[in-house]
Amino acid sequence: MLLSKPQKYMLDTLKKLKCLRASQLHVLTRNTFQPQMDIAPHHTEIMLRQLRTITSVVRIKEDIVSYGERSPDARLLEAIDVMLELTESKPSHFSCQGILSPCLLYFTGSNELEGTLFSVAWLETPMQIVTISRMKGERIIWLSNTITPETLGALPQHHFFAQLQNDDSHRYFGSTELKK
Repeated sequence: MLLSKPQKYMLDTLKKLKCLRASQLHVLTRNTFQPQMDIAPHHTEIMLRQLRTITSVVRIKEDIVSYGERSPDARLLEAIDVMLELTESKPSHFSCQGILSPCLLYFTGSNELEGTLFSVAWLETPMQIVTISRMKGERIIWLSNTITPETLGALPQHHFFAQLQNDDSHRYFGSTELKK
């Protein structure tokens, strides 16, 4: 069976991210092919079912789509949500391959953020912030389910904290340090 361009994109995205929500995959695919194609959620479901029947590596369980047999990582799913929010669902590049802990995902922005590198990392303790090395121009976005901005303290320049809100969006807190 020949794959359509959106199906090839979906497969490539699954290879890069390993596991994501079907709604996240739909948003990434739809925004990549707009305005040439209008891809509705039910089109995404059909394409995923076709992919699952022609290859054994695409797995669908409830609302999670994975490349191979994988358990969903709630931290990575939240990192993907942050990426979609900050890039208006149009990242230029993204990957979670070859990433060292505590980082979960790298992506580059689009539009005004074109070429800006972002890393999304998981924060277990506030001391992790000073131990991570940052590349020149990189912005690090920290996620945590136990640490709040109040308990975090001051962030270094180019570091941000994304606090999950009740509506599943994020509120962002940045450094108060002045540029040098």
